[in-house]
Amino acid sequence: MDNGLKDAFTIRLKDDAGAMSATRTVKVNIAAVNNLPVMGTAGTFPNTGANPVTGPLAKNVGVAMSYDQLAGILPVTDADATGGTPAAGDITYRIESVNSGLLFMGTSDSGASITPSQADFANMKRVVKTGANGTSTTNSVYWKPPVNGSGTFSVMTVRAFDGTDYSANVREVLVTIASSNAAPVWSTAVLNANREITLGSGTTQNGALPISYDTLLAATNPTDADGNVVSFRLSTLSSGTLTVGSTLYNTVGAVATPPSIGPGESFIWRPATNVVGTAGLNAFKITVTDTNSNNPDEVLVKVPVSGVNQAPTINAAWTVAASTSRNNFKTLTFQEIAQNLGVLDFEDANASVDVSTRFNTMKLRIESLVVGQEIRIGTTNSAASAAPLDNSNRLISSSNYVFWKPPANQSGTFEAFRVTAVDTGNVTSAQMATVSITVSGTNALPTMNAASKVYDFGTSTQGVPLTVTYAQLANALQPVDSDNNFLSFVVTSITDSTLKKGGVNMVAFNAGTGSTPTTDAVISLNESVVIYPTATGVGNTAFFKVRLWDGEGYSASPADEATIQANLTAFNQRPVLTYVKPFGGITEGGDLVFSYNDFRSGLVNGVARTNAFDAEEPLPTTELKFRVKSILSGNLFINGGAAIAAPADLAPGATWKWTPPSGASGAINAFTVVALDNAVTPAESDTPITVVVNVGSKPTFASTTAFAGGSEDIPYTITYNTLAANYPGNDDQGTPLTYEITGVSGGQLFKGVTEITGASVSPAVAVRPGDVLTWIPAAYSNNISNGGTALSAFKIKLLDDSGNRSSEETVKVNVASVNNPPIVQNVINPYAASGGVTKNTGKLITHSEIWDMLTVKDYDFASGNTTDSNVSFRIEVVPTGKLYLGSSVASGETNRIQPTQANTATMPML
Repeated sequence: MDNGLKDAFTIRLKDDAGAMSATRTVKVNIAAVNNLPVMGTAGTFPNTGANPVTGPLAKNVGVAMSYDQLAGILPVTDADATGGTPAAGDITYRIESVNSGLLFMGTSDSGASITPSQADFANMKRVVKTGANGTSTTNSVYWKPPVNGSGTFSVMTVRAFDGTDYSANVREVLVTIASSNAAPVWSTAVLNANREITLGSGTTQNGALPISYDTLLAATNPTDADGNVVSFRLSTLSSGTLTVGSTLYNTVGAVATPPSIGPGESFIWRPATNVVGTAGLNAFKITVTDTNSNNPDEVLVKVPVSGVNQAPTINAAWTVAASTSRNNFKTLTFQEIAQNLGVLDFEDANASVDVSTRFNTMKLRIESLVVGQEIRIGTTNSAASAAPLDNSNRLISSSNYVFWKPPANQSGTFEAFRVTAVDTGNVTSAQMATVSITVSGTNALPTMNAASKVYDFGTSTQGVPLTVTYAQLANALQPVDSDNNFLSFVVTSITDSTLKKGGVNMVAFNAGTGSTPTTDAVISLNESVVIYPTATGVGNTAFFKVRLWDGEGYSASPADEATIQANLTAFNQRPVLTYVKPFGGITEGGDLVFSYNDFRSGLVNGVARTNAFDAEEPLPTTELKFRVKSILSGNLFINGGAAIAAPADLAPGATWKWTPPSGASGAINAFTVVALDNAVTPAESDTPITVVVNVGSKPTFASTTAFAGGSEDIPYTITYNTLAANYPGNDDQGTPLTYEITGVSGGQLFKGVTEITGASVSPAVAVRPGDVLTWIPAAYSNNISNGGTALSAFKIKLLDDSGNRSSEETVKVNVASVNNPPIVQNVINPYAASGGVTKNTGKLITHSEIWDMLTVKDYDFASGNTTDSNVSFRIEVVPTGKLYLGSSVASGETNRIQPTQANTATMPML
């Protein structure tokens, strides 16, 4: 590192004739400069040199580090020092960063905290040998390691300083901390109490006590020398049960795998059934651990358990062994009810007490009569003197009798009444018991008291429907049952007719089986039956027969089987047509096409469209026609012919078409019809019936609003809800409309991750509630490039539940422009073609020449075409030669262009 006046080299002069002068020495005066200090390889603190501490540091123990100790592990060389080794104290250490734990000025943690900032070098602290001011410099630093940390830690990063310059390199100060752990210990109070604690908050008899980690921590107050978080282990169950999470521990003694209770956790202890102890029951034992080491000394936890009145218990059901006869009271005593239902109460009816006196203080409450005529309660064995069950007379004790009367005229086993147990504290059992009683006796079959077992309509016209009610049959046949007032008529045979009950065909039931009849064979109270005689039936005609049913048996046959009949006179009966259910399923502008069968018997919600009927029709051959009496709206066509005028007939096998008026929708009265039979002189049904056709209207757009907030080249999200908000629809269906995408107008469109393409999309893509669209505008497209209007994104139609579609609408998005960077697409070197410029000769380069060399695109202009007046050029690099701003070199080259990549703001513009 020489400096001062130094011999550099020698020179001689030589002329054209080759003569040489004497040799002379060229000297150079070299100025001295400061050399940067260089940090060598760092050692690990503590070391065995300048540092008196040897071996690893103790866990969780801070340490002071003096200048001499740091210098001992941070060697520095400096070319400016004699022999390259600086004298003690010539080098100081700037703390660049604190890498672990906490660092303080001085020899303890009472000093100022050291927190270097890379953005503020001036305020970084330095460790010096002498002359520390305690603010920016210090003789020592104090380091507190991370809690419970062990191993090798980087304490801080330092840089050497020789008083003038800082070293270019840095070094870390490393510290080794020994690995150790001590088991947690119980508090002195716990140890002094022979390792027993009683929780301040207990529970009640048969109750449950949630116990949290915090409760155990507060009661035992264990400490851990290493500062570790402790947890408790439930090592022994002394009594009751423990529930930890979903695991139940119910075996008294040591727990094979003790569950651990840590911060934020809890468990439940329940005392043994009916065990109390206000001073505290021995509940369980615990140990304490810090997960690394366990303290094996158990602490007994006691829990106060206070007694409470326990609810009595009662069995769910009892069936009385001895039966009673039909329609007679069954007598039960309080004692036999309580005993047979197993009534128990911990305080008042304990199982240890003899059954003869066990229930003396207990009561029973008759909660409800389930089946039967009545319940009475008395104090003597006499139903006549007993009082009926009511709200003031339902609580019974050892001196009471209960009298139950079964349902009238019935036998079998019945759920008679329900009862609960009540103790002296007026606490009721949770269980409600059912008392069942068997009633003996046989069923008396029903009979018909009428002398004649015939119901005769008398003379009636052939084919005319007849109606008979339950009341009419009962009045004529006089049904009687000695033990049942609820009787039904059961159809046992049907001849020469069809029977309908409520629109449902009735069937004959074979009463000889003795089984319960099907509902389509039964005529019950308040019901009626319509009889449709066969078309050919004349004279005395039996329609059907009935027998009585009392729920258990039938009246005898033939003695108590009745016939329903009439004397039919020949007559062409009018066909019947009283309704035509509306047609639906066509859209506005559509046609309704239907066949004869569709019109007559097509199902609408499971029911035939018409009730057309002709008694003389020889089914299954169909002859009945429908005659159009008037056309109320639209046009009607038969078998593809021209539009017809009324009257016109729809015969079997024909096909009709009805077209609604243009633009019509909703429920439209189309035409009226009657049923027409096939007699020699055809007869029509009584009243023309209007045929209604439901025509669904097309949905329409209520309004259209272009979406806002789009940005050039940025994907734009459109949900079903936002689409419905900006392009709402109107529809008579009243249900959410579906949007159909019918074409993409510009850019890219995605539904989910699937791209939708094409100016015409077929089939259309449906957008329903919950769907999400993403539209990406075409590159460089925005409102400005589109003439100041929103961009067309895609086309949509509205679709309702009936399949009606609206006209097409274009969804538009307002897209804001963003500045696009210019693009250099081509470079032409005009100098290469002409052989370049003259060697060692400067060249004046103008903006126009550079513009001619480059092809520049800028998509902020139409089609990306711009002019030289809109583009400037920034000089980024001068790789060779020298470049000057202007047309000449200024004095001292002050206009020389030397761009700096770290400071683009100062780069010159051309």
